[in-house]
Amino acid sequence: MVSDQIGDGSSREQAASCQKVLGGFANLAQEYSTKRYRSNLINWGLLPLRTEETLQLPVGTCIYIEGIRTLLRSGASEVELRVLDSDVRVESEADVRALHPAELKAHTMKIIHATLDTLTDEERDILMSGCLINHYKNDAVPQDKADIAKSLFGVLPQDITLEEAIRNRTDRI
Repeated sequence: MVSDQIGDGSSREQAASCQKVLGGFANLAQEYSTKRYRSNLINWGLLPLRTEETLQLPVGTCIYIEGIRTLLRSGASEVELRVLDSDVRVESEADVRALHPAELKAHTMKIIHATLDTLTDEERDILMSGCLINHYKNDAVPQDKADIAKSLFGVLPQDITLEEAIRNRTDRI
């Protein structure tokens, strides 16, 4: 979604969730009306991009952001957006992944300089996870049996296996 000012009167969660359901990956604005709207974008995994440049893009214009995961991991905020010409047809993420870097450069009409402004480490993690629900799910997934045991029972006695501890715990339920 691209607009001069986004989120005025539509800062509820549905404004961001509908964009995600429709396949959106980012919002680009000169400013966001409310912090709540920006937070909802992040929670739904949509990049809250802001630019000082005049935004006059026709509906259906494709914008490509190269290396966004690397940028999020690095803590950087400045983003280069490639506005692609109408010869590039994108219906899915797979279409984007199929584009060769030279092809993207050849079809770039304009570059917009934008920023993610200040993102906390947790906001960056949420965006990297795809949305807040995935972020919580990823945090909750134990990595191995030792982590499972610790999350379920604290510290296990040395003479009991995880399977025995689970059996004993479920017997008491």
